[in-house]
Amino acid sequence: MTLQQLRELAGITLALLAEQLQGLPRMVGIGAGGLAVFCIFCAVVRGLWGRRAVVRLRRSLLVLGLAAALLWAGRALVPTAAPADDWFAALTVQELPDPPELQAEAALLIDVTEGQILYQKNTADPIAPASTAKLLTALTVWQLCSADEWVTVGNEQSQVAFDASVAGLQKGDRMTVRDLTAAMLLPSGNDAAYALAAHAGRAIAGQAADTDVALNAFRKAMDQTARQLRANSSRFVRPDGYDADHQHTTVQDLARIAHAFAQNQELAALAASPAMTVTTEGGRTLELTNTNLLLQPTGEYYHPAVTGLKTGRTTAAGSCLITTAAQNGRQYLCLVMHSTEQGRWADTLALLAAAETFAAK
Repeated sequence: MTLQQLRELAGITLALLAEQLQGLPRMVGIGAGGLAVFCIFCAVVRGLWGRRAVVRLRRSLLVLGLAAALLWAGRALVPTAAPADDWFAALTVQELPDPPELQAEAALLIDVTEGQILYQKNTADPIAPASTAKLLTALTVWQLCSADEWVTVGNEQSQVAFDASVAGLQKGDRMTVRDLTAAMLLPSGNDAAYALAAHAGRAIAGQAADTDVALNAFRKAMDQTARQLRANSSRFVRPDGYDADHQHTTVQDLARIAHAFAQNQELAALAASPAMTVTTEGGRTLELTNTNLLLQPTGEYYHPAVTGLKTGRTTAAGSCLITTAAQNGRQYLCLVMHSTEQGRWADTLALLAAAETFAAK
């Protein structure tokens, strides 16, 4: 076999492998690139020092080519597993035998303890996130900032929609990241979401960054956090989740985000609080009441097993509720999206009741 034929063979092999390079591990991808460089190197060596100098290189090249081909052929015989860090993809399906009728257009119930999906409805369809996006906002902020950092409420407040839910912040207020997170999660304060986003965005773009630059940096960080959680079908445009063009998610992605949020004990404790009182550096007091009626002991929808997590409501998203609950010695994650105002509570309670019945059998 001539060197030219060898190079042609290597080129054909690389072309066939190229179609599948996205699925190759990084090391194999680098190896394929190295194989091409090696072919070129063989040609250079022969041109400079003749045939004998390249014989050993050619033999090595053949061995490497055969090894790469065998490796790729072997991958086809091995079932493709979910990424080790993709919690949702590793779940199994054990659907409820008699699921309830729901008003929600999309919903999901997971037995987190057993790693089982008990109910699913339109979980891969694109939906608007509403304020459930604040779970991702909180995760992103807490990756970038200390909970005890002081934040000054500033010009970012001009971007809060006029009809948005707010915690009652005022420009110039100074609060810790922890207290602002509570102000974002409990009363679902969009003003707190923007204050946190601008502050965390400057941790990326620099303290001198103007509001738009800081918020844009934070939006990119949100999407990066989503990718880290394998929420790959989502795009977040606003830190408060308020309706926006090109902003979308899925129930599956929100489940990934909610599960990661619930693993953070400090964040989960905030989301589980029926109410809190926080104070600005200047001494102004804010009374924060959780919008999650399942957590309110005096309300008609109270459920003692519920431990969080986040409400949401916009025109595009309808009424939404992401719930964590502990009952029958098991942890549950329930998502009800695009329901009615009353339906989100009723749907969630119906799913939790069905899970309790199923677990008792």
